[in-house]
Amino acid sequence: MERRCPEAEFLGPAILPGCSFLINRRGVATVIPSTGKVHGVLWEISTRDGRKLARFEGEAHGYYLKSAVWIESSSLGRIEAIIYLATDLHPGKARDGYLESILKTATDHHFPADYITSLASWQDYHPAKPELPR
Repeated sequence: MERRCPEAEFLGPAILPGCSFLINRRGVATVIPSTGKVHGVLWEISTRDGRKLARFEGEAHGYYLKSAVWIESSSLGRIEAIIYLATDLHPGKARDGYLESILKTATDHHFPADYITSLASWQDYHPAKPELPR
C-alpha cells in the first residue's frame, strides 16, 4: 500500500465478518459471502491516492468494484469502510509472489494462526480440485 498510496495512513488490523477469502482465476484476492470472516488491515487514503488505487485495481476495466462494508477495527470499533470486490468470483491459482505478500502481511500483523494456515492452503489450490481451501 505504501508504494501505491504514499499518503495512506495505516489504521490497524480489521475483520470483515460474513465473508471468506478467495483467490480468483485472475490470480488475485477477493472476498465472497459466507459465515466466516476475513482478517485484513485498514488504511485511510487520500482522494488522490484513491484515484491511483482505482487505476491500479482496474476499476475502469471492471476487474474490481468498490463496496461499502461494515468492519470490526481493533482500534476504531465497528465502522464502515470501502473495499474492492473482484468481479470474477471463480476460484483460481494465485499469481507468482502474490500469496506470499498476503502471508507476510498476515504474519506481520499477528493474524490468528489458523487463519494464516487457511490462507497458506491456497498455495496448493489447483483449479481441477473440486473443493476450495478452508
